[in-house]
Amino acid sequence: FNHRHAVLRNHVERSLGILKKHFPILHVGTLHSIENQVKLPAAAMVLHNIVKMENGDETWLDN
Repeated sequence: FNHRHAVLRNHVERSLGILKKHFPILHVGTLHSIENQVKLPAAAMVLHNIVKMENGDETWLDN
C-alpha cells in the first residue's frame, strides 16, 4: 500500500507542478472570489489537455 501511495502521490505532484508552471495563477494568490478560485484548477487542466491535443501549439490561444 505505501509503495502504491507514494507512486500515485509523485504522479499527482508532478501533474500539479506542470499546471503551476504553465498557469502561474495556480502558484500565486489571487483576488478572485472563492467561487471562481474553485474553478481555476479544472479550467487549467482543460486548457492544458487542449494544448496537448494540439501537439503543444498554443497559437490558437491568441485568437
